[in-house]
Amino acid sequence: MLARTAIAVLLATALCGPSFAAGQGLSDRVARCVPEPGAAEQVSDLTVEIAKAEQSPAQLFDLYVERGRARITNCDLTSALADFDRAERTKPPSLRYSTEFYIGRGDAHLRLEERHDALADYDAALARNLNTEEEAHVHHMRGYIHSDQGEESQAVADFSRLIALKPDFAEAYWLRAVSYENLKDYVRALADYDRLAMLRPDDWTGWAQICWGHAYLNSGLADGLRACDVALRLNPDDPNTLDGRGFVKFRLGRFADAIADYDAALRQEARLPGSLYLRGIAKLRLGHEMEATADLAAAARFEPEIAGRFAAYGIVP
Repeated sequence: MLARTAIAVLLATALCGPSFAAGQGLSDRVARCVPEPGAAEQVSDLTVEIAKAEQSPAQLFDLYVERGRARITNCDLTSALADFDRAERTKPPSLRYSTEFYIGRGDAHLRLEERHDALADYDAALARNLNTEEEAHVHHMRGYIHSDQGEESQAVADFSRLIALKPDFAEAYWLRAVSYENLKDYVRALADYDRLAMLRPDDWTGWAQICWGHAYLNSGLADGLRACDVALRLNPDDPNTLDGRGFVKFRLGRFADAIADYDAALRQEARLPGSLYLRGIAKLRLGHEMEATADLAAAARFEPEIAGRFAAYGIVP
């Protein structure tokens, strides 16, 4: 139900702040990092402080960690890791590794797509006394890694802990819902999307997912239709939401209305195999066999396994 691009933007913002923009997510190597305002100046200032503290290993450890974190916000990830290495080399044996060290190095590893190393650092951070924000961040990032690696049950556990720590953090419900979807637990996914819409009622994306969720489950269709309408009022003519509303109307047996929504969706985006497939079946239900055959054939060209996908939802021609 949920576009992968949207998930990536949320995660990227959590990792690097609002200046971080993403296309299809960190895992697709199309992320674009924009340096935070003042980050370069912070790196420069810390470099001066490091030069002054050469005879104080404990102070150097903290300064290298701080500069490493500043370099992450400046999008200089390789240099950031080098600073964490310097911190490790200068750390006096009696000094404990700080939570800032493990979280900062974990963030750098994650941005460099070194997931195994990132998880090791995040796990080490969790073994320490973290404040709420730190623990929430670690579970947020761990959840992303587990989901990206297809380990959805572990992702759900991390996102659930994140929600326990920050129950009004809307994005956490969004991310957990996606993991539930990947586990085909649509009931729990829909509950999380409901919570997302309650927390962010002016955000069309939550309402759009509720629309889709009721269509997939073939239950609460009146609520689903209301959610579709809210999403389209907030973001008119979105093809994926029109696709979802068409699905709800199809479930309700309103085949002519469903066809109208599919027509509108396909005017916005011609490559929507689901719209073509269900429009074709709706036309079959109305006796328009020639048009239906053309739609079903077009849908199969875009997605050869589409008949099996919808058969799993109890829909066959």
